[in-house]
Amino acid sequence: MSTIRIEAGDQTEDLIQFVTKELDDATLDEIEINREVAKPSGLVSEPITIAVTVALGTAAIAAVTRLVERWLENNRQLKTLSIVADAPSDEARKLLTGLAEKHAQVSVSYKLAKESWGKKE
Repeated sequence: MSTIRIEAGDQTEDLIQFVTKELDDATLDEIEINREVAKPSGLVSEPITIAVTVALGTAAIAAVTRLVERWLENNRQLKTLSIVADAPSDEARKLLTGLAEKHAQVSVSYKLAKESWGKKE
């Protein structure tokens, strides 16, 4: 088994929740997830996932890395859309909306790799 360590700041738990919801049951059976939580800073605090170590088989590595890639792309698109919504003027909003539309076209036409990144043809 191989391991992947994932750290996404305060969004680590959101990322691992996204990944586990997207995986099928057979793939989930092949992986083991260990969360690292931040040490509490006060008397009462909720545990915050700061890192996740995923132990998984070779076939699951490709699936998990593609899901992480999709999550990162989705977050980038959300940031772009918030920039459009917060544009200071109509002119700026129009230009940023055009940029967001073009980015969406590129993202939709971009397809995730069907093969593992490490596989040689």
